[in-house]
Amino acid sequence: MKSKKPNYSVKMLPALREIERAKNGRKCHKCEKKPAVFLSHSQLYFCKNHFLEYFERTFMRTVRDFSLIKKGEHILIGLSGGKDSTALLYCLSSLKKSLPFKLTAFIIDVGVPGYCTNSLKCARASCQKLSIPLKIVSFKEETGKTLLEFIKGREEDSCSFCGVIRRHIMNRQAKLLKADKIAVAHNLDDFAQTTLMNIMRNEPARLARFGLMSGIVDDCGFVSRIKPFARLSEVETSIYAIFKNFSYNPESCPYSKNAFRQIVRKTLNEIEEKYPGTKKRIFAGCLVVQKALQEKYSKQGLKICKCKHCSEPSAHEKCKFCEMTESSPAFNL
Repeated sequence: MKSKKPNYSVKMLPALREIERAKNGRKCHKCEKKPAVFLSHSQLYFCKNHFLEYFERTFMRTVRDFSLIKKGEHILIGLSGGKDSTALLYCLSSLKKSLPFKLTAFIIDVGVPGYCTNSLKCARASCQKLSIPLKIVSFKEETGKTLLEFIKGREEDSCSFCGVIRRHIMNRQAKLLKADKIAVAHNLDDFAQTTLMNIMRNEPARLARFGLMSGIVDDCGFVSRIKPFARLSEVETSIYAIFKNFSYNPESCPYSKNAFRQIVRKTLNEIEEKYPGTKKRIFAGCLVVQKALQEKYSKQGLKICKCKHCSEPSAHEKCKFCEMTESSPAFNL
């Protein structure tokens, strides 16, 4: 009896195309085996084993090159239950064998029926398999409201609401758990998209803060976020998920379709398809621009305030989280 083929989501189609393109190749770039995947941006064919080796080495090289994790640190990984954060969980778990550090997983239940249930189920399964402790908190517990209650009548702003609340909760929980850094699964696509979005919105300060390790100035109130997947594309993390065959939630949040990011993602993917390597070039250019911007803001003596309401770090007297949760008329996304 033939085994049933996996039912992949639409988001996996670019990865499946790269796997299909491998049929045109004679052999793997690293050995004599038949290729299992073709990477358009590098124009290289890989067998399954050498692709997994390439992926994990790129991850480890990024950690090393940017000093993202040091021996003995406590790393909190932000899980969503999706393919990217689950792949990062597996890579960090493997890295612990050669670089001893404490690893704790963390997931936020935003209160979207169905989607969150599946995400929590997958996160629990992965953490149990890898023997990694998992901390679960919810919007309801932390703020008294679910995401759906926050965005009622403003569904088009769902991602902005969610992002502000998630960052606030994660930073506060990281301090409570005494974590040194928060690892997030932002990949090359996320990096390129955010770079373009900050440019289009004319937000150089945000671009300066957004790096492989977040922040411009050190502040004990902020727990730095690190991005070990910054050199790996979404297609590559998708292929990794397919080859590793681990459990993850294939669904996207039903409210993410309202985000400006989706328009940027679609446009950037179309450009990448026509001009392979575009995302990598944006990434490289962003690092150069960020360095100049960080030097500029550092010379200006940038200071971080404390929110008068919650005492969390903020650029203003009242942070965005408090403006939102207190339903302040001053809140402006």
